[in-house]
Amino acid sequence: MRKPKPERANLAFGLLSEREPAAFEVLTTDFTQLVDGGGKVWFLPILDHRTRMVIGYAISFSPDVRTALQAWERAKAFILTQKRERPKAIVHHDQGGAFLSHAWVGHLHGSGTTTSIGCIQACGHKTPQEMLKEALSTSKVYIT
Repeated sequence: MRKPKPERANLAFGLLSEREPAAFEVLTTDFTQLVDGGGKVWFLPILDHRTRMVIGYAISFSPDVRTALQAWERAKAFILTQKRERPKAIVHHDQGGAFLSHAWVGHLHGSGTTTSIGCIQACGHKTPQEMLKEALSTSKVYIT
């Protein structure tokens, strides 16, 4: 059996150029490093494009696929409680190693979700994920 490969197209941009997506139809994610006097951690939120809500997240000492899958499981559970059905979303992210891994791509594609890969500034405007990243890097963040 062949291992799944990531979709290299920016599918989220294509959809967003056509119309405003429904809630939980386009999700964005990326690892953000949070640093304070005690050290650093990686924060991975999954945001819904329509509602601008963080619907899943994970925190870890490394930006790995296990952390990404933990955040996805939380997001998937949240969508299930809201829509009463499995997510059929486009999950947009960058070309980080965790997001190009067979474990990430296979897990998302196996659950009926599509991955979309973009480059820095690929859309010509800031995604909700980029706006959150800016807010986190310019503010003090307390994780309890």
